Amino acid sequence: MSTAFVLLIIRPTRYSLMCVLTYGKETVVDEETQEIVERDYFIGALLEGDAPSSDQLLDFARITNLFDEERSGALYLTASDQESPYMDVIDGIGRNQSLCWPEDVSADYEDPKSQYVIINKSKAYGEYKETQQDNNRVLKLGVSVTEDNIPIGISQDFYEYVANPNRVVISYKIKGSSEQTWKASLGYTNGEHTDAEFDVPVTTEWQYKLHVVTIDWSGRHLRTFKLQRDCNHEDSVEIASWLYDNNIQDAPYAIIDDEYVILESQLPHLVLTNPYDGLTEELAMRAINILNQQ
Repeated sequence: MSTAFVLLIIRPTRYSLMCVLTYGKETVVDEETQEIVERDYFIGALLEGDAPSSDQLLDFARITNLFDEERSGALYLTASDQESPYMDVIDGIGRNQSLCWPEDVSADYEDPKSQYVIINKSKAYGEYKETQQDNNRVLKLGVSVTEDNIPIGISQDFYEYVANPNRVVISYKIKGSSEQTWKASLGYTNGEHTDAEFDVPVTTEWQYKLHVVTIDWSGRHLRTFKLQRDCNHEDSVEIASWLYDNNIQDAPYAIIDDEYVILESQLPHLVLTNPYDGLTEELAMRAINILNQQ
């Protein structure tokens, strides 16, 4: 099971802060009885502190959930702080304390903290859905017709300063219509320095991605997170080239795709599908009509 929540592991004299990436059950052989038993497990990314060992007795406290707003709070009990003992209710950590929590796609007005901001709007479009297949706040990016190799993606400016040696946790899920490689980066908004950049492999299945970036450069500059890739027109170019090389430019054909990535001359041949619904009966009939009319 995929998830993402921040976990505080408490030991007698110290603690470790982790982000749980996945959890579930596994079957193992019991060392004492040699019987096959089922046990719970989780895989976490260490954010702060020491990695716990398997022989330690640990206490766990969930701090927040990075996706589920209904589970993004925490109870804080202390006997060592000033004016203790007391209990504090901390609500909405995942959303309220985030540098960026998009809940829409920007149009004329841009608010990078609450909206997805699309790179190169003249060459790309975005479709926003609140939920899709158990995923929340989903942005679908599409490419408009262009012959240039230009980057598309999102560019999220942070309106709060982040200073060295603070760490930024970047967490999201992603899938593509095909296997792709995206670029993720965090750096100065003006582009002078980059704190970190990553290759992000993307498949046709939803995958959870986590980047933990330690701020290296000055905290006196605002930061921007970018997730982008270059436009890829290989499919359209290959179709046009195949028709020409085989000297059958007038042969009937239809292009069925869930991305608007074609040459302008191919627009009458396009049947644009929804990646979540696939090729419906109505769209199939449309493709047949295109073939019959040529």
